[in-house]
Amino acid sequence: SFPIEYDYMRYLVAAENNRLVIMTLRHEGKLCGNLMYNIKPAGNFKGAIGAYDAGLYIYPDHRGGRRADKLMEYGESVLKALGIHFIVHGDKGPCGGVDLHGFFKRKGYKPYSTEYVKEIGKLEPKT
Repeated sequence: SFPIEYDYMRYLVAAENNRLVIMTLRHEGKLCGNLMYNIKPAGNFKGAIGAYDAGLYIYPDHRGGRRADKLMEYGESVLKALGIHFIVHGDKGPCGGVDLHGFFKRKGYKPYSTEYVKEIGKLEPKT
């Protein structure tokens, strides 16, 4: 698999062009999580704009207390105010990650599709 290495310039350009929304979660002023969405037109739904999960992360020592729920509820209100029509979240549970199926179902999400990834090229590390 490819190593995680954020492309900050891509995020900056996307944010400047209203194609990225980032929300942070703080506890007593300290960063303890974030939620990011890529914003783009939906090819399958003419005229609709979707928010696609680009990362939901709560630091392990800050999990619990409904923090993820509250961050997602806030995010949904922001996206709604921006005129977004739907939100898509992924669940890495089926491939060994934390199973979020129950969490998303409680939040009103319905399974829509399963994605499969195949690496077809080698990513050379940046020096």
